[in-house]
Amino acid sequence: MVFCTSQYWLRAVGPANIAFSCRRLAGDGPIPFLFLEAIFVVGGTLWSIGQAVCAASATRTIRRNPALLGWLERLSGCVYIALGLNLLRSKPQPA
Repeated sequence: MVFCTSQYWLRAVGPANIAFSCRRLAGDGPIPFLFLEAIFVVGGTLWSIGQAVCAASATRTIRRNPALLGWLERLSGCVYIALGLNLLRSKPQPA
């Protein structure tokens, strides 16, 4: 899916494009700052919507395949065991 990759969005609305657009806004006052804020809000909203769409797609795929759900539960259990073993292996910090 194209929308789940961040490279597409970085190329479409990159920092260089935003900086170039802000330089073209002439004059003093709040206009350049409002323009940057609008870009930030729109970009953040689009990013959040993209993450929600990707999460919904992944959830739908996992719910349709019970075997995949079982493997994910085993994997998360192994991660917790590894974290516990790492905690046991670590040395206490001096107070």
